[in-house]
Amino acid sequence: MNRLEADYQWCRDVCRRSKSSFASSFALLDRPRRNAMYALYAFSRLGDDVTDSTLPKAQRHEQLQHWRQKLTLLHSTEVTPGQSSRLGPPAPLWSAIADSVQRYEIPIQYLDEMLVGFLMDVDHQPCGDWSALRNYCYHVASTVGIACTYVWRRESDIPLAAAIDCGIAFQLTNILRDVAEDARMGRRYVPQTLLDQYGVDHARWMAGRPNGNWQDLIQKLGAEAAEHYERGWEVSEALTDASRRMFSLIWRRYRCLLDAVLSHRARLWQPAPIRLSRRTKLMLLTSHFVTPFYARLPAPCPTHT
Repeated sequence: MNRLEADYQWCRDVCRRSKSSFASSFALLDRPRRNAMYALYAFSRLGDDVTDSTLPKAQRHEQLQHWRQKLTLLHSTEVTPGQSSRLGPPAPLWSAIADSVQRYEIPIQYLDEMLVGFLMDVDHQPCGDWSALRNYCYHVASTVGIACTYVWRRESDIPLAAAIDCGIAFQLTNILRDVAEDARMGRRYVPQTLLDQYGVDHARWMAGRPNGNWQDLIQKLGAEAAEHYERGWEVSEALTDASRRMFSLIWRRYRCLLDAVLSHRARLWQPAPIRLSRRTKLMLLTSHFVTPFYARLPAPCPTHT
């Protein structure tokens, strides 16, 4: 095993330790694309770990800003990919990301904007309106999706608007599922305008005892997410066959999770988070890993061309 292969293995280990639901879907890709996905996932996972660490805010800021500075050097011939520092990304991650960016021509703009999203969480401010929420979702989720689409794509162009919509849909699903956990961490992503519209008090929300028509609020935000899912499905048309299968698995898994959250929204403030059932997970995996079953899967929504 050469050095670069070992660095990708390091990223794969990060993914496995996180027990991410994404990990199983990576197996549907060819090895080079699978490695790039491990690198992108590890970049996102470790950046998020910095964000949520117990370090003082100033130190988290310093570390994430250093990551941003390192990103600007990815195309520099004066800096070798393996270089790292106390504040920068671990050397194996830096090496794997540098190789993936070069191999799949991933614009570092999107990795940088992802780090900006992490900084937004460090300096968390409750979202005031839908525009603020959309901006947050773009930075922490759409940027990841766009970078992934460069890895998955079949042709040179990517459906940028659809990739943005897809990331927003995924992040809205996460936000709805995690309202209780986020409140315990002092974070609120549901816009104040929606709280006002549905008669929900901010303090009651943060205390885990929401008043007003909060379930209707959840339903409204879920409907917004569903619209973004529909538009985001267009991404599938630009992908290689194997990548389309992987995207379909991730998309359908998240879409099922949204349905589960909306169906059981009365339980959102209970300690145990809403999750997909084992039966649903097995059904999704079988329908994508067994080719005859995958071939019979209908498109979940029309594409927009």
